[in-house]
This record gives sequence, structure tokens and C-alpha cells, in this order.
Amino acid sequence: MGFDKLIRRASKLGEAVMIRHTLFSLPFAVAAVLLETASST
Repeated sequence: MGFDKLIRRASKLGEAVMIRHTLFSLPFAVAAVLLETASST
């Protein structure tokens, strides 16, 4: 009964964490790609 609500809350929290983690690591990924292309030329 309360377990289902807990699971739903946990999945929603995990979703938010994933989104935040993706947004946080995106600039680093872009910077790495830019550095890679800059060094290869």
C-alpha cells in the first residue's frame, strides 16, 4: 500500500537526479569534444 507510493517517489527522485547529472556533465562533454577536435587539427 505505502510501498507503491515509496517506489513511485524514488523513481521520480532518480529521474530528477539523472536529469541534473546530465545537465551538469554536458558542458564537460562538449569541452572534451572541442578539445579533441582542436588538438587533432
